Amino acid sequence: MRSVDKFKEKMSNSSTESLFEFIVQRRSYQNGFVLAALRELDHRSELDPEQLDLKAEFEKKVSTYYEQKVKKEREPFIPKDLPCDISLAASLLYTAAVLTLSNYLLGVNYSFGLNGLAIPTNLIALAIAIYIHTGKYWARAAFIVVLAIEITFEILVFSMASVSSWLSWVIIAVKLVALIFLFRPTSKVWYSQRVNST
Repeated sequence: MRSVDKFKEKMSNSSTESLFEFIVQRRSYQNGFVLAALRELDHRSELDPEQLDLKAEFEKKVSTYYEQKVKKEREPFIPKDLPCDISLAASLLYTAAVLTLSNYLLGVNYSFGLNGLAIPTNLIALAIAIYIHTGKYWARAAFIVVLAIEITFEILVFSMASVSSWLSWVIIAVKLVALIFLFRPTSKVWYSQRVNST
C-alpha cells in the first residue's frame, strides 16, 4: 500500500508523543497516514488493546480503498453490466452526432451569427454521449442541460427567421428518445447502484 509506505520514514523519525497526536487528530489526516502512525506505534509496542482495534479498523479501511481503486482501474472502458437502455441511448446520440455533421455539410446556415452556438453545443453533446456510454452518472444531467440549450437554440432560430432545418428537429427528436431510455427503470436502478457503490 503505497500511501502507507510513503509515510513510513516520517513515522519512524517521529516521537511517540507526535505519533499519538496524529492518532488523536486522525480526522484531519488521510487514512494511510493514520495507519502508518498506528503501525509505527505497534512496532514500538505502544498500543493498548483499544488502539490495536483502531489499527485493525484502519487496516480494513485502507485495504478496502485500494481494492476498490484497483477494481476501478481494471474496469473496461464500457462497463460489462451496462444496461441495454443506456447502451441504446448512447447509440442514438452517436446517430444524432452523424446527423448533425450531415446538417452542417448540407450547408444549413443560420443567420444572426447563431452558427457559433450550434457547433460547440453539438461537440459537447458528442463528448457527453461518450461519457454516457462509459456509464458516468453525471453525464445524464449534463446531457439534459445541453439538450435544453439545443431546443432553445432551434426555437430562437425559428422565431427570428421563421425557418428551421427539418433535420435539426429530427436530431432533437432522436436525442429526446435517447433521454427517455436514460430514465427508464433499468437505467435508473443501474445508475443508483453505481452511485451507492462509490
